[in-house]
Amino acid sequence: MFYKIDNGVLNRLSAIIGICGENFCSFIADTRLTANFAEDHKTISDTTQKIFKINECVLFGMTGLFRAGEKVLAPFDIYQDHSVITLRMAYKAVIDYIEKNKYEMLPPRNYLIGGKDNKGKFCIYEAQVNFNTYEAEAILRIPEPPTTNYGISCSLPPKLCSRSDEFVGMVGNCVTSSNTHGEMIEKVSGVIGKIAELDDTVGGNVSALSVF
Repeated sequence: MFYKIDNGVLNRLSAIIGICGENFCSFIADTRLTANFAEDHKTISDTTQKIFKINECVLFGMTGLFRAGEKVLAPFDIYQDHSVITLRMAYKAVIDYIEKNKYEMLPPRNYLIGGKDNKGKFCIYEAQVNFNTYEAEAILRIPEPPTTNYGISCSLPPKLCSRSDEFVGMVGNCVTSSNTHGEMIEKVSGVIGKIAELDDTVGGNVSALSVF
């Protein structure tokens, strides 16, 4: 699996919503790639993938600023065979990659690693550099019954980060009001559409991947 960003000086990948339940993990994202030039940006593509299924147990996605030519799947270059990568191995590979390259990364940048672990439990890790301490940090999102039967991660454009609780609430409503997994994906895609209306680094086209 090889994917590289070749256009522009700085490239921005913007919005991903991750949801993990007791029997699934899904990533839903827009597909817009923009190139940043000083304070301005322009749309390069509306068909750029920012979420990937590494294998049948692991999902991976990233948002933020990437230099031209940077391989977004570079954390997994240490594995020739991606089929052997467990969720824990994927998480460690991303953390190690962040630690190795943190002084070259530009804020903000977020990685999502989700799926099913060796015990059959579903979760999502949010990994990033703390640009105050330059340490790699991670947050674990898991279903927490009886409070909630799902965990939610929202990686948003910078100007919308202050509204993250609002969007998490929207996604939660999508989950609880859906009768099927497909209906949930469709409703969450609508949340991506709302984000696109507020920030033009996010596009209206949506892709979704799931692990069961």
